[in-house]
Amino acid sequence: MPSYNSGMSQYAKKAVKNLRKMIVDSGLTIEQVAVGSGIDKGTISRYLSGKREPKVSYLEKIAEYLKQDFTNFFR
Repeated sequence: MPSYNSGMSQYAKKAVKNLRKMIVDSGLTIEQVAVGSGIDKGTISRYLSGKREPKVSYLEKIAEYLKQDFTNFFR
C-alpha cells in the first residue's frame, strides 16, 4: 500500500499527526469537527489519510473550533 503523505513536508506531516490527536482527544467525530469548523468532512478525511496537505487557513479554523492554539499543530 502506498504512503500518500510521503510527498508532504515534515511540517505538514506533523500537523496531520497533531490534528488526528486533537480530534481524538476532543472526543468529537470528524463530522462534528467539520460542521463546527466549516470545513468539508472529505477535506479533513483527506488530510488525515495523507492524501492532501492541510491548508494553514483550514488548520486555523479547526484550531479555533477545538479551542486549541494554532501552534499546537507543529509541536
